[in-house]
Amino acid sequence: MPVVVFLICAFIFLRLCSAVGEYRDRGDRIKQQTAEIDRLNSQNKELEDKLKEMTSKISEAEASYRELYKRLKLAESNEALLRKTLQEAPLGFPSLLQAIKIYDERVDEAAVQWLRNKPHPALNAAETVKKETSKRREAEYECRQAKLLMDYYFSIFPDIEDRKERLSENIAYIEKPSTDDEEDVSRRYLSDDEYNRVKQQTAEIDKLNKKIESLTAMYEFVQKLKKQQEIQQTEELAGLNKLIDTLKQDNIFLKKTYGAEYTVEIHELNETINNLTQDNIALKEQLEAQKMEIERIENERDTLDSTNKKLDDKLKEMTSKISEAASSYRELYKRLKLAESNETLLRKTLQEAPLGFPSLLQAIKIYDERVDEAAVQWLRNKPHPALNAAETVKKETSKRREAEYECRQAKLLMEYYFNIFPDIKDRKEIFSENIADIEKPATDDEEDVSRRYLSDDEYRNLSDTERNQLALDRFWKRRKSKRLIGKLYEQYIGHLYEEKGYHVEYFGISKGLEDLGRDLICKNDQETLLIQCKNWSHSTTIYEKHIFQLFGTAYHYAKTNPFENVAMAFYTTTHLSDIARAFANDFKIKLYENFSLQQPFPIIKCNVNKNGGRIYHLPFDQQYDTVKIRIKEGDFYCETVAEAEEAGFRRAYRWHGTAL
Repeated sequence: MPVVVFLICAFIFLRLCSAVGEYRDRGDRIKQQTAEIDRLNSQNKELEDKLKEMTSKISEAEASYRELYKRLKLAESNEALLRKTLQEAPLGFPSLLQAIKIYDERVDEAAVQWLRNKPHPALNAAETVKKETSKRREAEYECRQAKLLMDYYFSIFPDIEDRKERLSENIAYIEKPSTDDEEDVSRRYLSDDEYNRVKQQTAEIDKLNKKIESLTAMYEFVQKLKKQQEIQQTEELAGLNKLIDTLKQDNIFLKKTYGAEYTVEIHELNETINNLTQDNIALKEQLEAQKMEIERIENERDTLDSTNKKLDDKLKEMTSKISEAASSYRELYKRLKLAESNETLLRKTLQEAPLGFPSLLQAIKIYDERVDEAAVQWLRNKPHPALNAAETVKKETSKRREAEYECRQAKLLMEYYFNIFPDIKDRKEIFSENIADIEKPATDDEEDVSRRYLSDDEYRNLSDTERNQLALDRFWKRRKSKRLIGKLYEQYIGHLYEEKGYHVEYFGISKGLEDLGRDLICKNDQETLLIQCKNWSHSTTIYEKHIFQLFGTAYHYAKTNPFENVAMAFYTTTHLSDIARAFANDFKIKLYENFSLQQPFPIIKCNVNKNGGRIYHLPFDQQYDTVKIRIKEGDFYCETVAEAEEAGFRRAYRWHGTAL
């Protein structure tokens, strides 16, 4: 029994010890859990503080987002307005100017209403002010438009400033006719060429007269000499003949009388006779030569007489004209003084061309001021004077005159710039077309440029093939800018040469206005062909300056690439002038006139890349212009998306970036 009690007590003691140990362990765990709870509470508090801070930041972000969203809508609206305004640059920003005009109209209408509704209404003055303000607004509109157009022309043609004084300098070189009292009055009625020609003819006539006089004196001397020689020769011939006859008679007599005794003497006499006969013949030949020389001199004298007669007739005719001009001089002299004063004014006006003819416009302004002053005086002096209305009309007419002055000046300056820089009319749409080509960056919702040609339903519901083909069809059908049509024309010509095996570089498309007149550079094993393309209206004529440009750029290319065989070709949808065609033939430029753009043509580029990937590019894809088609390497053009996909090609993934 005691053992049992001991065991029970021991068991209870052990349990108590175990319980105490467990209690202690639980206490330690509770302390640890309490510390962990405190730590978690501290972290929770920190998280709650952070949550409050994040909630505050989110609220601020939401407020900022709402503010940014409002700004975004305003920016999009402003962007649309700005893009529309920039596209109107070649027209002088008409929308912007119209808005300014409407604002001015409302301001002016308030002044008109005040005149109508004041305690003592001035209805006539109100109508006058209304008309004047309307004229002023129109003048200001045209003036602003002209100034904006001039700024636009300066932006696309910066060398206008360098050349704008050319006309005024040329005018400055115009010299008035000399009024020297000693000068020949006939010069006032003859051009310099006519006067110099008459003067030269007169000098020639004087020379011919002197020559005729000398020849006449020589002829008279020759005639006298001829007569003297004829007389002398006749006397000598008569004496010789008598001597010959005498000798012959003596010879006959001696032969009969003395026979052979005098044979030697007779032989000597015969030789003497023969010598005298030869001398006689020589004298006759000399006489004939002198006769021929005399005939030549007579013919020359006759020719000179004829020339002298013609020159005398011309001199008489010119003398008659000069006499008639001199007789009309007295009548014209009265007009000369007035003409000189008008000439001074005109020369001054012409020299003011680069400034917009301020003297002429100032005269018009003074005339308008006098007309307007009459209306103001009428308001002041009518039976019921309207002094305030008169002052209002005076101010408005003054504003109108200033606006009209600036408007006229701006228009005259524009005409002046057109005269010294006619290429403005050919190229003035380039800037607007460049602005029109600016595309918005593609967004996440609009990665594929083809979406610009499709509705949302079409883009979602159509297959890739149908979607791409429909976008391409609408690309062809849409109205295109002149710049885009010119680009397609270059692509069409380049496509034709790529099909012939040429490697084509689209130099004009890549370089723009800096293409040096080389729209296409086509190369094969035999030649390098430089091509210039002009897709112009059929009513337009291509002149020689474009031929000169192509020849010059080909010369420069050949000089920088001496080992290439350079040739030239000129493609145009219109015709060339006769002079341009002649120069092209001389420069050995191949001409293709009236060569039209065929739309649609195979424009899809199917390209096998270096890795063997088979990719096709639509004309509005990013890589389109940079992809080169090499027929020998398996590249080709096709017209439809189906053809490209059937050949195993897929569309390029990089769609956006440079859209047509």
